[in-house]
Amino acid sequence: MTILFGGDKTSPYKLLILLIGFSGLGLAIFGAKDVSQVTPLGVSFAILSVMAISIGSLFQKTIPMTPLESGMLQNGCASIVFVATSLIIGWHVNWSPNFVFSLSWMIVVVSTGAVLLLFYMIQRNSASKVSVLFYLVPILTMFFDFIIFDTEITTTTIMGALIVIASIKLFSLPSRRTSEKMLS
Repeated sequence: MTILFGGDKTSPYKLLILLIGFSGLGLAIFGAKDVSQVTPLGVSFAILSVMAISIGSLFQKTIPMTPLESGMLQNGCASIVFVATSLIIGWHVNWSPNFVFSLSWMIVVVSTGAVLLLFYMIQRNSASKVSVLFYLVPILTMFFDFIIFDTEITTTTIMGALIVIASIKLFSLPSRRTSEKMLS
């Protein structure tokens, strides 16, 4: 979606690669999970989140802030919303080693490290090149699920994951016209 919204000039070949990668992602997910519980509401929220990430990636490129400043501002605003929500509805935490590890992972690796890396990459590259990497999130999640929880990975999932990885690699290669311009 970032490519469609962002106005990056992309060849029909690269759009086809993205469509094949998206199909591979669907195949990987279909092979990994029981899809009988998928609901229209869940699909709607998934589409809305992809649109929000795409639009946010495009806006991030235009904001004259360093990745650290932007990340701190966004996390600060999110913290205000979550604290206000928790004061209104209340919450209870069962402090366990698993919860502390999960919370630490989300704070340090996902909310700080990954977001800063994303902002840095957006500043250095086009938003479309960075957003294509989001195809890897479900694939890596399935891989971690296999490593940590010993969840079965099916042949269908492996085939879908290979299609996604190949699509990302093909998308990241320079187009023929760009290569010819660089050589001349």
